[in-house]
Amino acid sequence: MKKLAGMLALSLLLGSFCLNASAAVDFQEIPEDISNIEIDRQKPIDNLLLGAWTAQVDLDENTKMPIYFYAPETSKICEKALLIILDSGVKAADFLEESGWKQLADDRNVSIVMVENDNWKEDERAVEKVAKAFATVKTRQYYDFSWDVLDLIGYGDGATAAAEYNMTAPDGFAAVLLFGGEAASAETMAAMQEKDSAELNKKVSEIPCPVWRFVDELTPELEAEAAYWRAANNDTEVAYSNEYADYIYLPSFIYHGMQMENNNVAQTRLTVGSHVDGTGVDFLEDIYDEFLWIYARHRGVGAQDLRYYVNPDDYGMDFYCEEVEGLVRSWYVYVPESVKKSGKNVPLVIAMAGRGGSYNTFASLTQWPQIANERDFICAFPMAAYGAQVKTGIGNVPMWNRNADDVNFIRFLINDIKEKYPIDGGRVYCSGQSMGSMMSVRLSVTLADLVTATGSTCGALSAGVLEDEHYSEEYDCPVFVVYGEKDATVGSYKMSESDNVKFMIEYYTERYGLCSVDEAATYRCGPFSNYIFYNEDKVPMFRFTVVDNKGHANLPSESLMLYDEWFSRFYRDENGAIHYEEGTDVLDIR
Repeated sequence: MKKLAGMLALSLLLGSFCLNASAAVDFQEIPEDISNIEIDRQKPIDNLLLGAWTAQVDLDENTKMPIYFYAPETSKICEKALLIILDSGVKAADFLEESGWKQLADDRNVSIVMVENDNWKEDERAVEKVAKAFATVKTRQYYDFSWDVLDLIGYGDGATAAAEYNMTAPDGFAAVLLFGGEAASAETMAAMQEKDSAELNKKVSEIPCPVWRFVDELTPELEAEAAYWRAANNDTEVAYSNEYADYIYLPSFIYHGMQMENNNVAQTRLTVGSHVDGTGVDFLEDIYDEFLWIYARHRGVGAQDLRYYVNPDDYGMDFYCEEVEGLVRSWYVYVPESVKKSGKNVPLVIAMAGRGGSYNTFASLTQWPQIANERDFICAFPMAAYGAQVKTGIGNVPMWNRNADDVNFIRFLINDIKEKYPIDGGRVYCSGQSMGSMMSVRLSVTLADLVTATGSTCGALSAGVLEDEHYSEEYDCPVFVVYGEKDATVGSYKMSESDNVKFMIEYYTERYGLCSVDEAATYRCGPFSNYIFYNEDKVPMFRFTVVDNKGHANLPSESLMLYDEWFSRFYRDENGAIHYEEGTDVLDIR
């Protein structure tokens, strides 16, 4: 397709791209009742609505707005997506094919969500509509796209609306691309410099966000916007350039902030006078690979944290896909180079994402591979089975132990990994977040013959586990659970306010003869309030930690704590007995 830069003025006058109508994508209406869509047990984690679809969503009780979805034939649950705000008058059906984004979506296996508007400039609810589109993606009503690797892209007047919304909610997207359009208003910038963010002691204007703008000319307003983002991103004043960007501002090496949770990686980029139309497959794939692909936005304390994206394939993880009890299951295994070279048997950590999550982002969210590199162990990331299909939305998001016997699956997984890799069978540990945490603690009472200890976040042991056919008290299994002080998803961390927390603490203390809550050893380390429950032999068979201000999140610092302060201290001998702090490979200091 010919570049549209030379026709930009004409296309703006016409209010739409001059596209070949015959190439328009045919969008189908998502049916009201989609509960009868069958889930293929050979492809249980595929998105169920593939191709081009549209849905009318409620802007308010009296107003609906159309949103357009495109999922390539290879689209699976919890993968990358792009939210594209189209220029005034541009139709999604024309734009998707002719811009080059459809081919990129097919080539890179990325899904696209689009929003039209006849006239963004005259629409008083423009920013609200961008916000609604973002909220629609997050509800996962029709598709399970990943929140962690969702990008925002805007064109023309749509880029202006996107810029305004992004400035008010800068932690919503992994990265932002804007083609043309005007700068966010000075009023918005000023307001965000005064408004407190969800992150403690930070204004909204201090939350970093990678932003790349393509503009016809660099106006004072656009220069002011770029300066705003350079400040938020801790970028230097020195500008670099490459084939596509005239100004690349990189983060300063001097950074007064948390590196483990929120990395200092956000760039600010400007391109002046070229590629403002934002079309062409080669161009789009180049900027996708060098800018959009590298970032992830993960749940943290307060605002969502920005990090480089740890993609399982790019990180060199081994992928497996096998049928287990009539259902195709899949997982990744990461083996550090040091482990490959040593030839020694090492521990295994199995990390399970929560409801609707997957191995695509859980490695990046938890940073278990980085910790494995530092501590010399192997880690695995299995995908849960699927949930229940419902009438008004896609319900086949990954859910542990709902439509499959996931205890048997994890048993299969552990035995398979032990056959293929050098695993110390006495040091197999399970972790997880949210529903993955619930699965982890379930394994402490259903798979303790293989699992040495569990440590997980944001999910408790429920009374229903006692009815599990695999439930057994033959083997002991130490358990560590971390909760967030402000976790509205699973509820209170207090026994007096949460039946699940009360049951969990009472179950483990009674089963293992542990001390009471009043007698538990306690200490504070930064935001972590720790309760350690010992048995009569001074072995901590249960530990419960609460993190200040944390919501429903999983922090890399928690992963490190789980390994260093819990997993590494337990092993199971050949007779099945648990040993605590009895390692034999320490350096002899005598």
